[in-house]
Amino acid sequence: MYDIQSCHLEFGSDQVKNWADFSGDFNPIHFDLDWAQRLGVENLVVHGMLAMLHLKQHLTEPVEHSPPEQETWHAFKAMICNPLPYNKQLLLAPVRKRQSLNYKGKCEASGADYFKGSIKWDVSKPDAWHATPVLSGKINVSQRLSSFKHHYRENFASWVVLDAIVFSEFMNKQAKPLRNHIAEQITSAFGEVPDNLIVVHGNHSVFMNATLLQGKDLADCVTGEVEYFIPEPELIVESNKIICLVKVLVKQGNSELMAVEMGLILLNKN
Repeated sequence: MYDIQSCHLEFGSDQVKNWADFSGDFNPIHFDLDWAQRLGVENLVVHGMLAMLHLKQHLTEPVEHSPPEQETWHAFKAMICNPLPYNKQLLLAPVRKRQSLNYKGKCEASGADYFKGSIKWDVSKPDAWHATPVLSGKINVSQRLSSFKHHYRENFASWVVLDAIVFSEFMNKQAKPLRNHIAEQITSAFGEVPDNLIVVHGNHSVFMNATLLQGKDLADCVTGEVEYFIPEPELIVESNKIICLVKVLVKQGNSELMAVEMGLILLNKN
């Protein structure tokens, strides 16, 4: 049994710009104060995926050194409770449970929660692999890994890097096609597709094949191309917002590697 210590995380403009350059996520709530304030916050906010990049690595370090059984799956889950402002110190506090590691990321001064979730071991494999895709593509892992290492010199666990690469692929190649795919539902909910539609990352889950924990570098686990597909997203329509639940399923040949689930909140702030 491993002990995982609490740690502090903090992100400023340089880290935000670096993540945007890698991921392609230039959502204006991270760079334009007027846009951020439409969320009801006073300051620019950090990408949820940037904070989770370091959060995931800290929480998963003890797991990656444990030799996994073939076809064992683990799950990381995070809920973004509140937008994290620039230069706000985040205290990451993990709590060990029997088959999981629960955590909260909070502000020590105010006690406000920014993140909460868990890592669970030996979970069931996601059941969406046979769903009909509405979007799909391929990723050259070697090229994208080179780009990641250009932006991040630290050593990150293989699954953490692959999750970041999958998110970057989604932002650069599939976010706009997905928005076009659900344009009819957006119009039905808002009366139009708003020009100033705000998109917020509300939750993020990663189901990973434990083979991704066998190497110290993603190149030790995955080489060449992987393919992915996105099934029909689930939409939950509420007053002035749509919750869009997106799944990205990643495989190489017959090997199912990872399933990423994102809860994206579309807000009409007209």
